[in-house]
Amino acid sequence: MPRRLSLGLAALILAASACVPPVPDNDEVVDFDPVLTGMGRVQEEGVLRIGIPKDAGPFATGSGDEAQGFTVELGKEVADSLGVDVDFRSGTDEELGALVDSGAIDLAFPLRPITEQAITKNAFTDPYWISRERVLSFDGGVEEVADLAGKRVCQSIDDITGIPVERLQPDASEVTEVADLAGCPEVDAMVAPDIRLLAQMEPGESLPALVGEEINAVGYGAMTALEDKLFADYVSTQFSEAKAEGRWSAWFGDFISPVTGEAPPDPPGMHLEEAAALYPLDE
Repeated sequence: MPRRLSLGLAALILAASACVPPVPDNDEVVDFDPVLTGMGRVQEEGVLRIGIPKDAGPFATGSGDEAQGFTVELGKEVADSLGVDVDFRSGTDEELGALVDSGAIDLAFPLRPITEQAITKNAFTDPYWISRERVLSFDGGVEEVADLAGKRVCQSIDDITGIPVERLQPDASEVTEVADLAGCPEVDAMVAPDIRLLAQMEPGESLPALVGEEINAVGYGAMTALEDKLFADYVSTQFSEAKAEGRWSAWFGDFISPVTGEAPPDPPGMHLEEAAALYPLDE
């Protein structure tokens, strides 16, 4: 059980600086001021309420005690750092956004990319995942974007960050646009960020498979209410610690590697500002 440090120092640091006070080490829990910080509010309530996307395995599946996946482990990391219990609730991106904005949940992991527009509406952490738009092939003849010519394709891409199939391969025979890949008809391939495509794959199967070059790069982070940026920054420090101490890579090995067959790469080093700047606001 972590030791709690009843530190008035935390409040003094917050008053003196906009920086998030660091947690001394993994065995100690700082008591934060519930008036000044979201961290303290969560500690006062004794539970961190986290929203996860529905059916987004290997990133998140289930809810409550049945929740599991890569982002579930990230959420537990934050709860442990505060010395509180955790309550996972699942929902669509729209539902998670509404729950965060209303205060019904404290933190969410929507499948919503980090852009300059997004960070004007909510506070985000540094990316825990750098996603690439990819082609998921159900047809052995599709090995790259050019092979989508004459094929039936389903796509699920963000309006700001996504590159539509019509631009990638204008000769695709039929392109279906869906909000959720689960709603795709039978097709030869899907095009979407890999954070969405991995939920359509099964461990050990040769098809479907991610093929071709990476099309773009997009950061995904956890999200809080806009006025709770200090809490989002604190969560970023916990993600950084998990990366530095090898837990990010271990979770990749547990949840992502069985699907992709890939060994854990280096954890993402991109910061929030860098991720948002990839997709600036229109001037």
